[in-house]
Amino acid sequence: MDQKTRLDDVENEMTGRQKTIDTIVSDQQRLRENIKSLGQSVEERSLLQRYVAKLEETETSIEKLRAEIAVLAETKNKIQIEINIELRKPRDSIA
Repeated sequence: MDQKTRLDDVENEMTGRQKTIDTIVSDQQRLRENIKSLGQSVEERSLLQRYVAKLEETETSIEKLRAEIAVLAETKNKIQIEINIELRKPRDSIA
């Protein structure tokens, strides 16, 4: 696999993870709005616990995805450096 293909693959992985984070954040907003609308009945307190547990779970997912994006960003930078080094190498002259 050439460096440009590797770079594209890493960028696609980063984009996919960021889209997943965006979806999670949107879902979190929905959960927060639902929490605001809850009252104090037993059923609503049960829902509140469920929503809070879901928020905690999604925060963990976001942290994991952000860590993965950071690793991918490092990989992307290394690949880009390799590409830049390759581009600076003198080309053999074609006779």
